[in-house]
Amino acid sequence: MTALFFAVEHFLHPLHVPAVPLERLMPAWVPAPQVLDYAMGAVLLVTGTLLLVNRWARAAAAWLGFVVTVVVVVIYLPMLGPSHGAAELVDTINYIADTLLLAGTALILAEALSIKPAAATSA
Repeated sequence: MTALFFAVEHFLHPLHVPAVPLERLMPAWVPAPQVLDYAMGAVLLVTGTLLLVNRWARAAAAWLGFVVTVVVVVIYLPMLGPSHGAAELVDTINYIADTLLLAGTALILAEALSIKPAAATSA
């Protein structure tokens, strides 16, 4: 449900940073920010739907974790460079941590979905 909510937010606010819908706008150096945000919204919509209906859920969670991790490396980490002052630096680190939390949660979910439950033993 979280991925679906985030997808709707991406389609409503296409100029904000991708993955986790936060207040900060996309950095000016990002080419085609709306296209990137709509693409992230589509990834969130597809993976969230697959997780909700439990169809290819493991692959969907893994892809969500992978895509969000790439977004952190490509978009969020370079935002550290132009951060001036302690307050802005801490704010940027908070954005990175929030987004990595989503990626990590998705990857943990993918791993948990790969574990086969033990067969029930009759006593």
